[in-house]
Amino acid sequence: MRACPLRPRPWLILPFVCVCAVLKAEPTIPDTPVEQLRLGERYAFGHGVTQDDQQAAALFRLAAEQGNAEAQYKLAVMLERGMGMPRDERAALRWYLQAARQDHAGAINNIGSLYENGRAVPADMQQALRWYERAAALGLPHANYNLGMAYWKGRGVTPDLERAIQHFLLAERQGLKEAADRRLQVEQERQH
Repeated sequence: MRACPLRPRPWLILPFVCVCAVLKAEPTIPDTPVEQLRLGERYAFGHGVTQDDQQAAALFRLAAEQGNAEAQYKLAVMLERGMGMPRDERAALRWYLQAARQDHAGAINNIGSLYENGRAVPADMQQALRWYERAAALGLPHANYNLGMAYWKGRGVTPDLERAIQHFLLAERQGLKEAADRRLQVEQERQH
């Protein structure tokens, strides 16, 4: 008996279906740094793909090596936290510095944090404040929050509750909720 040419055999369909499923599950690596960054973000957060820090880091690295500041920043964050790769704060600092050269406010702020906490560099609150001020000038609310904390607690500066309140208020106006909480604390402290 001859097989009907219009009716495929089940054993021929199954491998084809499996191959198609695999191809749909694995997006191809894009050519441009912006597309690589976006796909890396999808892997980092599990949007439309299985969450995979290693794949995200690899895509961020591809885009970062082509000069994409956001990818440099995100790769640095992953290196600093040891997400998808071994923790390496010195390598994180190098990537933060590359992004900072392109005025990436988040990278600039995180360099300040490294200096404040003595990670990858010797602790130096004066350097930290310079980096925070630069990031604040670029409009980053977290940098204003960090400056507010420094003035409130007297870290690297003479304590100044008025300046602390000003920085917390700037961060609060930019939508940083914890800045509002801190501002209220400082205002209560000032009244006593």
